[in-house]
Amino acid sequence: MSIQGTEHRIGFPEEVANETVEYGSEDTSLEDAARDLRTAHEEIEQYRKGALALTAELEELQAMAEAEGNNELARTARQLKQSAIAVTERIEQG
Repeated sequence: MSIQGTEHRIGFPEEVANETVEYGSEDTSLEDAARDLRTAHEEIEQYRKGALALTAELEELQAMAEAEGNNELARTARQLKQSAIAVTERIEQG
């Protein structure tokens, strides 16, 4: 049995797929746990991609605001951009 996510491949013999672990407040099979982990990896990748896209958009907004002399908008866009960069870095550092 093999469950593949965006970055990690989780493999284990078919005969242990139904073994259970306590996960949260209930027992979960290893197969279900592997699927949950795959989903988590995919969601983290979506957050990373979203933060990268948002960083680019905020950088454009900041440049436009600076060109127009709108210091408040430029400052806000810069702060949000820094936060989006921090999200990306946090994900990439693991």
